[in-house]
Amino acid sequence: MMVDVVVGGSARYELRRAILVYENTSLMRDELRDTFATVHPVLWKDRRSAPRLGAGTLCTMAFLQELASGLGSNLRPEVLPPNVIARTPHLIAWWTPAHSRPLFFREGSKLARVSGKHFPLPALVWKVIGCELYVRALREEARPKADTQLYRAPFWNTSRTGLVCQGTMSRPERVTVDTIEQWVDGFFGAQFTHVFDHFGGQGATKMKGGVEGLWRSLAGTRTRTKPFPVKTLVPAKETLQQFLERGGDAQD
Repeated sequence: MMVDVVVGGSARYELRRAILVYENTSLMRDELRDTFATVHPVLWKDRRSAPRLGAGTLCTMAFLQELASGLGSNLRPEVLPPNVIARTPHLIAWWTPAHSRPLFFREGSKLARVSGKHFPLPALVWKVIGCELYVRALREEARPKADTQLYRAPFWNTSRTGLVCQGTMSRPERVTVDTIEQWVDGFFGAQFTHVFDHFGGQGATKMKGGVEGLWRSLAGTRTRTKPFPVKTLVPAKETLQQFLERGGDAQD
């Protein structure tokens, strides 16, 4: 069994080691995951037979650092603009200052009459993990710090955790620094259609009349004439650091 991989006809790769990951399946969903990994040499009797795994050893931080260094050796460097907050191979986070945009609401919905009008928006924090988009609001219009308290983004299609139901949203195929504007444009260019959680949108804003009352009161105005009322924002009960460290979630 041959497992060599030829890339571009000039490099040859051979299977040499394998990593096995073990998880404690008796833990509850919200408990911290109990995990360990072992590294095994791949043994070959000859090239015509299947390989087998040798005895494993516990995976160490030194090995993981060596592996990460090797895997990242061909990554293209990215120049990070000032609005980018964090960047890892699996995550990118950034913030946008308060500004005005048109918002679009589903025909026949409670906000259909104000669809397409301009609305003032608060400063926002965005995060993409894999293909999932999250958004939180800020009370202060400044680059957030690790201990900055975040607030719920009072939009339809957005859950209590900040997860965006993408629906009609157009999103880029890549998650890179040069695509973050496409994520933002896709979010606001999509149609806001529904409340996205099991609590009917309760607690998304302190505004009388809820989210519908909030956007009706702001329809047709812009940030320079009527700033977004940040006093109506509801605490998300997490800091920026906690928001970044929290993994993805499928639903509320």
